[in-house]
Amino acid sequence: DLAFDVRGDVAAADLREAVAAHAGPELERLVLFDVFSGPPLEEGRKSMAFRLTFRHPERTLTDEELEPVRRSISDHVTITLDGRLRGG
Repeated sequence: DLAFDVRGDVAAADLREAVAAHAGPELERLVLFDVFSGPPLEEGRKSMAFRLTFRHPERTLTDEELEPVRRSISDHVTITLDGRLRGG
């Protein structure tokens, strides 16, 4: 799961697209499961959380393999949508 702190005007579809664009070929499923605004977030910002499911057709993916993917997603969201990965 990845949760992002973004401006209040960022559409869920735009954030979803940004995440999917850098998730790589093993991304099987991407689901928005939470949207939150209010304290402790800054005024004018909201949190959106996505559940990502990755699957390789022949083996189990490791945390070490997925860490660069998480970093790539986070960097892309920061650059394109002024978003920050929460708790990361």
